[in-house]
Amino acid sequence: MNFKIPKDKKRKLAENFSEKAKKGLKSKMGENSEIIEIKPELTALFNDYYAFRNQLMDAIAKKPVKIVLDLGKIPVMNSISISSLVWFCKNAKLEGIEIDIREIHPDLMKTFEVLKIDEYFQRI
Repeated sequence: MNFKIPKDKKRKLAENFSEKAKKGLKSKMGENSEIIEIKPELTALFNDYYAFRNQLMDAIAKKPVKIVLDLGKIPVMNSISISSLVWFCKNAKLEGIEIDIREIHPDLMKTFEVLKIDEYFQRI
């Protein structure tokens, strides 16, 4: 099933996703934080495909020393979210930002193992 979304509608959707993503960021030390904690919600990952990616992009843009990502409540991820996570880790590392992925749900860890990206996260 293919359908096209008009450009003005895409722009509005992207703005809405970005606003929702910003709400998911939690700073430990104020606006210009040294540490940013991200705790994504499962429903957000599947209802707004790019909300998670926007959360991660916004966190990198703030250039903290460290980003803590808690995936304990996320038993599954779609391909967009997984690719966003890999992109995030790569770009955060390039920016010199320390990444701390905590509380990976056991079911999600199995997915990472099958995809062989668990090894990638261990190198970070």
